[in-house]
Amino acid sequence: MDVSKTLAEAWAAVEKANLPEALQQVAFKEAVALLGGDGTGSQAQQDHPPVKKAPASKTKTKAAKVDEHESEVVDATTFFEAVAGETGVPVEDLEQLFYLDKGAPRINLTSSALGTSLKGKQVNVAVLIAVARHFGLNEDETSAAIIREECSRLRCADRNLATNMKGLAGIVLSGGSTKTLKVRPAANASFVEKVKALLHPGAE
Repeated sequence: MDVSKTLAEAWAAVEKANLPEALQQVAFKEAVALLGGDGTGSQAQQDHPPVKKAPASKTKTKAAKVDEHESEVVDATTFFEAVAGETGVPVEDLEQLFYLDKGAPRINLTSSALGTSLKGKQVNVAVLIAVARHFGLNEDETSAAIIREECSRLRCADRNLATNMKGLAGIVLSGGSTKTLKVRPAANASFVEKVKALLHPGAE
């Protein structure tokens, strides 16, 4: 491209337009750009070609749920107050019974304190964790895998766990290979009963 020729033609076009002096500089720049639009673009465009935008990432930002079993993280105060408000169990008892691990409730008792039989321990874990997650994490249903994980941590899991989670008061076990526990209103009384039995045995 002959730059000198382009500049000369651009200035001639400006003079021919008989524009006010104040507009001539702007018009000259526009004329140069137009005359340079023969496939090569203006000099500025050649020096600074358009930058292509990178395609939007399809990777979702890590938020409330980091895997299929985790719920939105809540702080301890919000969790305990929510469970206390729905069940009537004092916050002090809940803080003695549970602790939060990365926003998930864990039972703060030893395996031996949960009962004298594996079935009894498993039932206690299922009721306590399912109800706590339902009210404290606003969880519609709890994966049975979460109950199994907690039972394993407390050394009370065995192959009968799925069977022992059936027929729990106010808690419905459903699903095929991926089972879930859904809390119903009747589970409140069972939750309160188990909290009293574990923390205040013998109390009226």
